Amino acid sequence: MDQPITHHLNHLRKLIHHAAGRLIILPGGGITTVNAAFVAQQLSVQEVHGTKIVPLP
Repeated sequence: MDQPITHHLNHLRKLIHHAAGRLIILPGGGITTVNAAFVAQQLSVQEVHGTKIVPLP
């Protein structure tokens, strides 16, 4: 069973910390217009990846 990306924030924080600016960890998978800003804020990142980020009319 897949879990929402919010269940993986602690692990992603560890990866981002370990990368220490040497590379960009680009969170993705389950990112939507609803949670993109929250995930970016929680992880202190400027970029996220997702196919459901742009709201459709």
